[in-house]
Amino acid sequence: MNAVAQRIAPVNSWTSYASHNSPKQCVKVGDEFYVISKGGLFTYNTITKNTRSYTSVEGMSQIDPTAIHYHAASGTFFVGFNDGMVNTFVNPEEGFGFISDIQRTELYPAKTVNKMISIGDLLYIATEFGVVIYDITKEETRATVTKVGGVPTGVPVRDIHVFGDSIFVALGEHGIWKASAAHPNLTMPN
Repeated sequence: MNAVAQRIAPVNSWTSYASHNSPKQCVKVGDEFYVISKGGLFTYNTITKNTRSYTSVEGMSQIDPTAIHYHAASGTFFVGFNDGMVNTFVNPEEGFGFISDIQRTELYPAKTVNKMISIGDLLYIATEFGVVIYDITKEETRATVTKVGGVPTGVPVRDIHVFGDSIFVALGEHGIWKASAAHPNLTMPN
């Protein structure tokens, strides 16, 4: 009797063997969990009990994502990384898109994507230097907020949330700050 100990990849292809023992964040959409970990992204279907792993072999930028967000209106997932790259996908089986605006900036050396939220068609990306506002429909960066009140420019935004019509940002030792999501120019420090 023959037994297969591991799956064998076809000739001229790669197979990833990523560890998903350290999950960081998950999003549930329908019957599927989308989980980021030090080993990349994996999905778990609650009906079939099947899991599927996605790494750089399947087209992701890296294997150590830092944040994940699902935008229900467009059906798009956003996965952030420590170098500022953001991968996008609707179905990971169909491949990944890339938003490289944060990664390409030369103004700030630390670019980690700490958290993402969306309001309407705007994605708010909390980074190590501020908040980047990305227009999901137009697929372009709309603004970058690097100065909040009297806090020094480029302070890391550790977390970001929406409550009612306000956006709250956590700036570590500089406290929690609030602004109206409807403000016409969030880049104004006041």
